[in-house]
Amino acid sequence: MREMWIGLLLLLPGFGRVGLAGEVPNSSAGVSRKADVSPQRVRSPSGKTPFRREDGASASREGAGVAAGEELSLRNVVVSSGPCPGRTEAEAREEAAAKADRKMADALRELARERAGTRLSHREAWMEWSWLLRQPGVKQDVKRCCVAKEYGPVATQEIGLSLPHDVLTDWTARLKQQAMLRWQTRLLGGIGTILLTGAALLAIVLLDRRTSGYHRVLVVSSVLLGLGLLVAAVWVWLLWVF
Repeated sequence: MREMWIGLLLLLPGFGRVGLAGEVPNSSAGVSRKADVSPQRVRSPSGKTPFRREDGASASREGAGVAAGEELSLRNVVVSSGPCPGRTEAEAREEAAAKADRKMADALRELARERAGTRLSHREAWMEWSWLLRQPGVKQDVKRCCVAKEYGPVATQEIGLSLPHDVLTDWTARLKQQAMLRWQTRLLGGIGTILLTGAALLAIVLLDRRTSGYHRVLVVSSVLLGLGLLVAAVWVWLLWVF
């Protein structure tokens, strides 16, 4: 019986040290403190938290997105002359340059049809090419190559044109404005042709009455010749300027 009481007395101090769930007993001070169960950032040996790697990954993704955006903001037009043989190196290079220039003009005509729905002539395509080269941010890269073959030199030329998005937007507006101006010019030219024809018919009637019909053939042929020359001159001027 005495041994049982001694065992109970020994168990009582241990019972006092056992705290509630979630508390860690402090053997030195005899006071229990709450256990910290909140998630902690595990530090790496270098002293930096691994969460900063996510920031670096997002920064790299943002940088890649910017680079991709810059590439998408450019429209690259690349044409090649293809192999151009010649009797001499100068002749082969000249043929390659001429063919590459023609292909670039055709590519710009196709781009103008795609962007503005307008059809450019070869002369207008050359003029638009010259206008594009004067715009800021537009870059043109020309690569030339000439290889000596058994049958003679063979030259190739490649032209690359980089067009920024803002330049493309301005060029599209310019093409649409020019198309509208050409349409208005042709409309005015047609109206002018009708008016000149009416004036020529009136002149024929008045001159025929004055000459009493004796010089009708001469009057009619002279007035029609003058009318044809005048109308042709007006249309050539309108089509050349506009």
